[in-house]
Amino acid sequence: MKMVLSKKVKIVALAALALIICAIAGFAFFKTKAPAEPPKKIVHTISYSWPYVDLDTAVEEATYIVYGRVTDISKPQLHEVIASDGEPFREYHRHVTVEVISQLKGENTDSTVLFREMAGESDDEIYIVEGCKNVALDDEILLFASEHGTYLSPATLIPVVDGVIDPIEQMRPENISSMRSGEINVFDYLDAVENKLGTE
Repeated sequence: MKMVLSKKVKIVALAALALIICAIAGFAFFKTKAPAEPPKKIVHTISYSWPYVDLDTAVEEATYIVYGRVTDISKPQLHEVIASDGEPFREYHRHVTVEVISQLKGENTDSTVLFREMAGESDDEIYIVEGCKNVALDDEILLFASEHGTYLSPATLIPVVDGVIDPIEQMRPENISSMRSGEINVFDYLDAVENKLGTE
């Protein structure tokens, strides 16, 4: 007995077949399509002429001297200034909150201090200052800060790792032979700084 399909059934069957073919083709397309690469960010590397700062200068000129732990870092803030050639200049900085472990200088009475880190990253730009260290959450640092809320120079932001520091030569006490090279216990260093503050 010969089966005869109605015209309506044939149309439905063809439509279903077409949907299946489209689904297979779409799956194959998305499976083989390479993921789009994110747009590359523009990197700005800036060089500053930092003043020479040794330990004596840092102790004298710092608005505050703090040993502490980084507890918060803001999103990059854009600041536009006019360069010496009259052209606008864009720079990024981040506000860094430091929980005070020990403070040797400064009028701050809070449990935290805020300093401005000269670096940052936006959705399409990365701003890097040569020679400057970028801090991360939970980092411990020893900071000699200027009146503007930044470090006096990159040498005056000293990382503290497992209770010791390794400052560059000019930031070492000249009169303490045990501190002229190698790692230094941070509290021994703070004692040396405090002695210098007492002789100001």
